[in-house]
Amino acid sequence: MVAYGAPPKGSTCCCQVGALVGVSMVATIASFCSSGALAWLMCNWSTEARFLVGNVLPGILLGVGFIPQFYEFISKWSVEGYSFGVTAFDVVGSTGNTLSLLAVGGEQPAQALLAALPFLSILAMQLVLLMIAALIVCKSAKPKLILVI
Repeated sequence: MVAYGAPPKGSTCCCQVGALVGVSMVATIASFCSSGALAWLMCNWSTEARFLVGNVLPGILLGVGFIPQFYEFISKWSVEGYSFGVTAFDVVGSTGNTLSLLAVGGEQPAQALLAALPFLSILAMQLVLLMIAALIVCKSAKPKLILVI
């Protein structure tokens, strides 16, 4: 928002660039530190804890990540700027990953489904997103006047 919005009165473009660079550096350092700490913890945790943090938590976070888009669609009652192409790629990729995990012969089906949880949550959220988009498009369409002679 700082980088792309109008600069505050009395500030220059350099302030915006500086803020963008500073925030990017802090975010990068925080990402490296949290990734390193998580990797260290994963090596020392039990199998169950690693599974929860490595499979279940990402599925939940991916699902929660769709909430802002749901909110934007519903609050503005518009799908302006929404990319159906990106959704198609997302659905194809998640479907392919899910099928590849389920097609592995050595795993139990329940284990394969649990491993596919992040991809299944993406598919479920994309389905909800498409339903909201369809509802908005259908309810916003103006009826056409048909003359019958």
